[in-house]
Amino acid sequence: MTRRVPVVDLFSGPGGLAEGFSACRESDDRRSYRVVLSIENDPAAHRTLRLRAFLHKFPTAFPPEYYDFLNGAVKEEPDWAKRHPRHWAEACDETRHLELGSDDASVFLRERIKRIREEHGGRTVLVGGPPCQAYSVVGRSRNAGNARYNADKDGRQLLYREYVRVLGQLRPAVAVMENVRGMLSARQHGEPIFPKVLRSLQRAGGGYRLFALASRSTGGLLHEDPESIDYLVHADEHGVPQTRQRVFVVCVRSDVADTLRGELQPRLERRGERVSVNDIIGAMPKLRSRLSKDDDSDAWQAAVRAACERIVADLPRMAEEEARRFRRAVACAQAATRRSAPPFRDARGDCASNQSQLTQGGSSW
Repeated sequence: MTRRVPVVDLFSGPGGLAEGFSACRESDDRRSYRVVLSIENDPAAHRTLRLRAFLHKFPTAFPPEYYDFLNGAVKEEPDWAKRHPRHWAEACDETRHLELGSDDASVFLRERIKRIREEHGGRTVLVGGPPCQAYSVVGRSRNAGNARYNADKDGRQLLYREYVRVLGQLRPAVAVMENVRGMLSARQHGEPIFPKVLRSLQRAGGGYRLFALASRSTGGLLHEDPESIDYLVHADEHGVPQTRQRVFVVCVRSDVADTLRGELQPRLERRGERVSVNDIIGAMPKLRSRLSKDDDSDAWQAAVRAACERIVADLPRMAEEEARRFRRAVACAQAATRRSAPPFRDARGDCASNQSQLTQGGSSW
C-alpha cells in the first residue's frame, strides 16, 4: 500500500492551504497526503490549527465531547490533553507556535526537517504563504497613511526567505507558495520583490522548475519562461464562484520535473463560462440562518421582524428603481415571519427544524 505523502506547512494560519491536501483522496478513498508539521506565529490562528490537527486524528467521527462543547452542554472547552492524551500530544507535536526567522524556529526546523528527510527522503511536499500584510493592496494603503511606516524596513517583505531556506533544507518533490496579488507589484528599495522571489525558489536545494498554473501571456499554454502575471490565478475562471485572485507558484524539483510528460505538468484549465453562486447552490433547499442563542421558530420570526423594522427606520435615500427592489426584499423577509421558520442544517448536514443543538456526525469540514 502506498504511504501518504508528508506535507510541511509554513506560515500556516489556521491551516486552510494544507487542508486542501488533507482532503485529497485516492480512487479507493484513501487519503493521499498527511500533514506532518505546521508552523504558525499568531496565537489565535495557532489554536485553530492545533484543534484542526487534533480532530484529524479521528478519521470517522469527532469526539462526542466536541459536540457537547459546541452545543453549550459544557461551558468550557474540554481538556483534550486529559481526555485524549495520545491524539492531543500528536497534534501539539505537529502544530508549532513559532516565529519563522527567529533563532528558536531555525534550530527547531533544522532538527525536525532532518528527521523528516531521514524517514521520507525527498518524497515530501512543502506549502505555505508568507505574511501578506506588506504585499496586499489594502495593507499598503493602510501603511501609506502612517507617516512612520517605511516599506524598505518592513521585515515581513523578506519572510519569503524563510520559506526558501526550508525549501533548500527539505528538498521536497513539490512546493507550493501562495500569496496575494499585491506581491506582484510590491517593491523594496525601488526594486520589484517578485522576480527575486522566483530566482530564490529556482535556486533552492539544487534547483527547481517553476510552473505557472494559469498562464495569461500565452493564452494558457505552458512555456519555459513565465511572466509574473502568469502566476496569478483568477478563481472565477476555474469554477469557483468568487472574484478572488491569488499568486500561486508551483515548484517541482528539477530531477522530478525532467521526468514529467506534458500532460502531467501542473496547470489549471479555464472554464468557458463563469460559475455563479446560484449555479452552485441554487438547487439546494431554502434554509435559514440560526440564532446564536435560544433558537426556535418563534424566536427566529421575532428576530427577523425586529431586523426589518430597524432597516426600514434607517432607510437611506435611494434611486427609485433601487428603492423598489429594496422594498420588495423587505416585504419578502416580512412574509417569512408569518409562517413557520424554514429548516436549517445541523452539524452532520442533515436538515433540521426548530432544533437548538448540533448533532454528532462525521469529520468532514
